[in-house]
This record gives sequence, structure tokens and C-alpha cells, in this order.
Amino acid sequence: MKFSALLIFTVTYTTYALVPPTGTNTDDVLVKNDCTAVPNATFLLRAYNKSAKDHYYTTNPTEMASAVADHGYVEGPHMGRVYTTQQAGTVPLYRLYNPSVKDHFYTTSATQRDDAVSGHGYTSQGIAAYVYKTQICGSIPLYRLYSVSDFDHFYTINKGEVDNDVPGRGYTDQGVAGYVLPLQ
Repeated sequence: MKFSALLIFTVTYTTYALVPPTGTNTDDVLVKNDCTAVPNATFLLRAYNKSAKDHYYTTNPTEMASAVADHGYVEGPHMGRVYTTQQAGTVPLYRLYNPSVKDHFYTTSATQRDDAVSGHGYTSQGIAAYVYKTQICGSIPLYRLYSVSDFDHFYTINKGEVDNDVPGRGYTDQGVAGYVLPLQ
């Protein structure tokens, strides 16, 4: 008798847990629970060129080594972990560059990318990485900031940089660019 009651309870509540609430997009439910790619994430590397006043980000250690050795960048702390190929729940993080003002710009918005190319002197450098569109799989915000005086886009996972360091250096908070996995 106890076994029958336990079986009915288990089947009833397991079924309830697997069926999303009415009106829920089942694709979203599956994406939110699909964190199988997390072990495949790689570091988002950060560097800064003081004379150009430009922040640079890449997942490619060879590109980073070239930026440091050949272009005057100094490598900084890693900015979380991202993907080099599209995974469930991720979107492209586009990389653009404006040679006139020496600024790398990163966005998940194809509209912003296209606008920067067509009207603001940027050229597309492809996809820098894939980041989460929403905060899932234990991801954390990648904040986007901009300095009008330095023509520099700056991205960080460090809320302390956003709240304390950056305003004192003339940057404005432009919100969250996407979500990345923490360093560990």
C-alpha cells in the first residue's frame, strides 16, 4: 500500500515538474535548463592600449599575444568564460573597430553592429565570442561602458569597476552587453 501511494505521488509530481506552466514558451524552458556546454567555455581575454585609449577583447591567445607584442596592448584580467561556437541560449558578441578613433566596440545587437558600420566609421571584425542573452547557467553580467572623451568602449564583469573606478575616469554605464560564465 505504501509503495502504491509513493508511486502515485512520484508520478504525479514528476509529471507536474516536467510540464511547464500554461503560457510558457517551452523553447525557453529547454534553453534555460541546457547548460551542457558550460565545460567547453573559454576565457574572454582583455587588454588595454594606453596610448590609443582602447580596450580589446578576444578568446584567441594568439590574437592576444599579437596585440601585446605588435600593437602596444597590455594584457589585463580575464573577463569571464564564453564560447567560440554557438551554444543553446547564446548569441553572437560582434567585434567592430573604428580606426579613426581607435575604438573596439562589442555588441550582441545586429542592428547596433550595422548602424556602427553604416554611420559611424566602424568595420566589422566578425564574431568575438558567443555570450548568453539572459542570465542562465550561473552566468554573470558583462557590463558595457563608454568614454566620450576617450572614444573607448570598456567591458567588465567587475561591478566594483562599474561603480567606483569607471565614473572617476569619465565612463558612463551603458548597461549589460550580455552574460558570461564566471572565471571558475
